[in-house]
Amino acid sequence: MHDYRPKIEQRILQQLVRALLMLGLALLQTSLAPTIWRFRADWVLIVVIGWTLLRGLLSGVRLAIYGGLALDLLGAM
Repeated sequence: MHDYRPKIEQRILQQLVRALLMLGLALLQTSLAPTIWRFRADWVLIVVIGWTLLRGLLSGVRLAIYGGLALDLLGAM
C-alpha cells in the first residue's frame, strides 16, 4: 500500500559505502591476498557474482562498476 523508498541522502550513502567496501576488497585482492595465501583468487569477482545472485542484476552491475574502477585504480600501484 505504501511505497516506501529511501531518501536520496540514504541512497547516496548506501552507494558510497558499497564503493568504499569494493575499494577495500580490491586493495585486499591486489596487495595483501597474494602474500598471505599461495593461490590467487579474484575476490572482487566472487563478491560481485554472489551479490548479483542475491540482489539482482541492476545492483550487481553497479557493484561490478565500483569493483572494476577500484581494481583499475589499485592495479597500477
